[in-house]
Amino acid sequence: MLRKIAIVSDHASPLAAAGGVDSGGQNIYVAQVARNLAELGYTVDVFTRRDAPDQPEVQPWGRGVRVVHVPAGPPRFVQQVDIRPAPVVVQEHRGAAVWCPRCCKAHQPPFPAAVEAGGLVGPRLTTLIAYLKGVCHASFSTVRKFLKEVIGLSISRGQLAKVVAKASEALAGPYAELLAELPGQGVLNVDETGHKDKGRAMWTWCFRAGSPSMASPVKPRYPRPWSPSPMRSKCAGIRHSASKTTRSRGSQR
Repeated sequence: MLRKIAIVSDHASPLAAAGGVDSGGQNIYVAQVARNLAELGYTVDVFTRRDAPDQPEVQPWGRGVRVVHVPAGPPRFVQQVDIRPAPVVVQEHRGAAVWCPRCCKAHQPPFPAAVEAGGLVGPRLTTLIAYLKGVCHASFSTVRKFLKEVIGLSISRGQLAKVVAKASEALAGPYAELLAELPGQGVLNVDETGHKDKGRAMWTWCFRAGSPSMASPVKPRYPRPWSPSPMRSKCAGIRHSASKTTRSRGSQR
């Protein structure tokens, strides 16, 4: 009795070269499964998407294995990862005024607390703006240009400053918790870099332990190693070199 097995692999063809533009471990897995089933005496048909115009409808591939190219969409590679053309969603909240004949005044219902606290910019867009400004060190002009040309959203410089300030206030609690944990760490690696804030020279000190890591801006800019006040009482000193600064316990270095 002829035993047949059909394998449906929508976007991983066993014919694709490993390490190619759109191939990898799944292609190899499908190929090995088909070959091993054929060695057990099965006739295997692998149905996969046709991604090139010159591919035949049915292509034999070794003993007992055929690759069947299904015309699902245009015969070309399909982009697997992409972003939407316009990821911005605008929601308008309205509160209709109601006239009270007893007090002869118009009253408006309150908005939900989350809407009142969120302001003009929502939480996801706030996170993106804070990431561009804080992590990527982008200027307000660069952030405005990115939002306008990539996302299609125009935001004033003043509004961006408010969003960044709101994100900073939200991170104040976690920042304080990390700062309080640093003096208790057994090993703490410290490094610094100089930067300017409104033309004023400053240090940014970076602290990294086993799990937490944080950065702390300091002003003014001192030419000597500096330790933040929460650590002075528990850390005997700082070993400083051109490439690395390491906190040490018990002895002044």
